[in-house]
Amino acid sequence: MPFFAHDGIQFHYRDCGSGIPFVFQHGLGADANQTFELFQPPAGIRLLTFDCRGHGDTRPLGAEKKISVETFTEDLRAFLDTLRIDHAIIGGISMGAAMALRFALLYPERVLGLVLSRPAWLDQSRSDNLQVFSTLAQFIRRHGAVEGAKRYQETEAFQQVLKVSPDNASSLLGQFTHPRAEETVAKLERIPNYVPQHTRAAWKKIRVPTLVLANQQDAIHPFEFGTVLARSIPGAQLVEIAPKSISLKQHTADVQRHVSQFLSRNFTRGRARRAAMRRITQAAPAFLGLDCGGTRSVAVCEYGGRVRRVEAGPGNVGLLNDSQLLALFRELSSVHKGLCVPSAVAIGMAGAGIAAQRQRIERAAAKVWPRTPCVVTGDLDTALAAAEIDEQVGKNGLAALVVVLSGTGSVFCGKNARGHYVRVGGWGHVVGDKGSAYEIGLRAIKAVLYYHDRDGKVPPLGRRLLGTLLLNELREFPEWVIAASKTDIAALAREVSSAAIQGDKIARDILAAAAQSLAKDALTCASRLARRGQRVKFVLTGSVLLNQPAFSRRVAKLIREGWPRAEVARLKHEPALGALAMAKQLSKAPGLAPSPLNGERAGVRGGNVQHAFRDEGVETNHPSPSIPLPVEGRGKPEMGVAHWTSDLGLSSAPTEQRHPRSMKLDKLPLGKAIGLMLSEDEKVPRAILAEKKKIEGAIQLIVRSFKSGGRLFYVGAGTSGRLGVLDASECPPTFRTDPEMVQGIIAGGQTALWRSIEGAEDDPAAGARAIESRGITKRDTVVGIAASGRTPFVWGALDEANHRGAATVMLTFNPSLKIPREHQPTILIAPNIGPEILTGSTRLKSGTATKLILNMFTTLAMVRIGKVLGNLMVDVKPTNVKLRDRAVRIVGTLAGCTEVAARAALERSGWVIKSALRRLA
Repeated sequence: MPFFAHDGIQFHYRDCGSGIPFVFQHGLGADANQTFELFQPPAGIRLLTFDCRGHGDTRPLGAEKKISVETFTEDLRAFLDTLRIDHAIIGGISMGAAMALRFALLYPERVLGLVLSRPAWLDQSRSDNLQVFSTLAQFIRRHGAVEGAKRYQETEAFQQVLKVSPDNASSLLGQFTHPRAEETVAKLERIPNYVPQHTRAAWKKIRVPTLVLANQQDAIHPFEFGTVLARSIPGAQLVEIAPKSISLKQHTADVQRHVSQFLSRNFTRGRARRAAMRRITQAAPAFLGLDCGGTRSVAVCEYGGRVRRVEAGPGNVGLLNDSQLLALFRELSSVHKGLCVPSAVAIGMAGAGIAAQRQRIERAAAKVWPRTPCVVTGDLDTALAAAEIDEQVGKNGLAALVVVLSGTGSVFCGKNARGHYVRVGGWGHVVGDKGSAYEIGLRAIKAVLYYHDRDGKVPPLGRRLLGTLLLNELREFPEWVIAASKTDIAALAREVSSAAIQGDKIARDILAAAAQSLAKDALTCASRLARRGQRVKFVLTGSVLLNQPAFSRRVAKLIREGWPRAEVARLKHEPALGALAMAKQLSKAPGLAPSPLNGERAGVRGGNVQHAFRDEGVETNHPSPSIPLPVEGRGKPEMGVAHWTSDLGLSSAPTEQRHPRSMKLDKLPLGKAIGLMLSEDEKVPRAILAEKKKIEGAIQLIVRSFKSGGRLFYVGAGTSGRLGVLDASECPPTFRTDPEMVQGIIAGGQTALWRSIEGAEDDPAAGARAIESRGITKRDTVVGIAASGRTPFVWGALDEANHRGAATVMLTFNPSLKIPREHQPTILIAPNIGPEILTGSTRLKSGTATKLILNMFTTLAMVRIGKVLGNLMVDVKPTNVKLRDRAVRIVGTLAGCTEVAARAALERSGWVIKSALRRLA
């Protein structure tokens, strides 16, 4: 079953025959089968159709607001683009006919011919013929599908339809039979309300062969609609076909005969076929725009009236060597794969303000797009071009346009009515980038270290950043910053924003300073372009301004306070579309390029210019070793811990024993080895059950922490640490908890998640410092995980947690472990699961047992604090289609309502299940 992907949806389609493409779309409530039941392609025709959103086997439904003829038409365009079909005959039945007509008016250059069967819309808003669908939706919403169908059949309106058009009556009842009621309601409420945004005057501009099919005795598809269309479209042929109410067989035969004759006459015979094939093979010009920034790169290609788009990684030319630059362009060139070579290319790239860097870009572009006119400029120029798509400087009294960009980096540029360009900032993250995500992230780390030095403790923002980066203590920040990329540091801006929303004073101060800086430079740029009192438009763009509404509003407020006639708006079109506009401009005047900033000329390459280049080496930074910092106010905890854990012989631990059943593991047949491993895993639940009372006690400690505003921490090394981090990471989406509520600490920090950090688990002081850095208090619970029971890092953490009054739990699989009294945890859980099949490999049974127990800890603790009703996760975050469907089912079950009502309540409640339940109560 073939599918094509578009807009997060998998569209089912059918494709039959070969020759000239003919896309024939189904009607409302039907699917691709309707098309093939009515029409089989004759020789020389390739028949295609797809199930529209909410129809047939296309899944998922997607956003309900997109259930519209307008969106379906864009899905049709995406369908053709995916199959790389530039020109086709377009047709449809009822709703499909509305799609076909709209497509022909929007993309006339792609349409070879039109087939409009039983049209239900003309050029006016909703008419009486479609009112009945709203009635059906109301019956389904109020009574459900089965009961709704019964009640609707009893109405006088249905009886009247049944008398006039039994086919219409059957079609209406068919709407009640669809298995997903909420999809049916969405379709019936939204599709009939389609208001065509075209006039009959526009129909007269259609210049392709057109066939209109219509029949009598059809209230939903009036014969008069077909007559009006055929009269208005030049040269259109109107054919009356038998009504389905009289004879479905004759109706089908009429459609097959008349459509086949139309195709043969206009497309598949002799001269008509040669003309159609010439148009299909005729190449349309293509234009390519690239916007490459510090966070991502986007390529947009317009070809034959349609647009393709792809994304790739960061594209700051100053951070890429020649090989990487070439690889980036080759990846982005996939946007026009299968199409003709672009007629012109425009590249806006971060770091391209320097002539030498532009030359590097030109050389790489010449390799990928040889003999193609190309303009190279900074990524800010593309943003400025995108800002001018809707309103150009100099029109409507607009004296100047200023783009304020704060993303990974920051920069400002503007243009006035006299064509003068000004650039402010953009000096890079080492000496510039004021108010950028990079500066916000770096200032956050600096502020955390400053306040730690001043107050002698880790501030809340510091604890948040440590948890985000999976670092264990503040002394790891300098080394992390040295090794981190610009993008890594910029990513911390999201955490600063979240902390500010929760009231963190340090975070708020950082963002306030960043907003002041951005507004000040924006006003500086404007003052160099216009006089105070003139109308200036400030356009905000970049991830910081577009993704953080509160911060964006603060910047806008400061700009308005500083400029009397300031207009502040978000960038409506992405910069890549600005680059596309520049490429089109270049194609009109190949020797000229749009004026860049600071009066410099952008680099323009065309013709046969080729440049040789060499690869540059990749520079590597080697961080210097950090100086160990003791835990303040205490002695060296590693002395006591290191002494007793080193004296603990591992040879007596079950995890280090050789398993008698696996002595010949290397010689066992594969089937027997699988059976052996599974039989050993079967023993794990029984061993855990023997520790049930202790596990119950640990869960009670965790619940007590949660109810008092405390947190749960897992501490481990290797597999144990990774499992703790995994369990912690799954709590926010499953139970809508703050990421700080359950945290994982792993010996060696973030890097230890994917590779071994030699010696990390043997440092008890590091474990103690990790606990201190996270600000553990008596309200918290710390769970140490060590399969053998001896990991010094874990015991250092537990000792420090004990000292701070936190509840402590030790999870080990060494029941013979002897712990000195001064190091005793609050609870010791030590299931006897026996030796591992592979001696000492605690990622096997020990890892399985650890995962089971951690599941119990968080799941049952969350149950006890009200995150679960029955066995339903009523605090789940519905962040994707699967989870949103689950949320609908949960609300429907608990509120005793239909799925349609449940979804509506969730949408009004921001997809918070508990809020939706209160709304329905």
